[in-house]
Amino acid sequence: MKVSVIIPFYNGAGTLEWSIRSVTHQRFRNWELILVDDGSVDEAASRVAQSHSHEATVIRQDNRGVAEAINTGMQHASGDAILMLSGDDWLDPGFLEETVKVLEQNPEVGIVSTDMHVFTEESDAIEATLTTSLDTEIWTNNHSGQLSCTSRIVSTSR
Repeated sequence: MKVSVIIPFYNGAGTLEWSIRSVTHQRFRNWELILVDDGSVDEAASRVAQSHSHEATVIRQDNRGVAEAINTGMQHASGDAILMLSGDDWLDPGFLEETVKVLEQNPEVGIVSTDMHVFTEESDAIEATLTTSLDTEIWTNNHSGQLSCTSRIVSTSR
């Protein structure tokens, strides 16, 4: 199974490098990375994306919003599964390996989600290690009473 990882971004040079590296350091290697620059005015973010053009498809478009940027990425995706990753998110090194295993072992499953940790400037990254316990739930409570979508991988063949 091949996974298309789409990272739409608008500016955000400070976190984009982390997101990209979290993909390039996956133990699972059958992936393609698609970076969609949604009209960033921050040249630094564009430079970060271009510095990874040897390992990613980099697409620049006029600013049309995150939904359009995701759609643009999906139009260029060739994987069997798609992962949308925000430009300020990062993946545990085993994320793709574990989620692909669930999809391959359970052909009836079309969506896989995982736990997440929220980092702030005050967070200690050592204490807030990302877990990848697999779950069939798509939505989780973010402890403020609002629901938020966690990382997800969606199979395009189902």
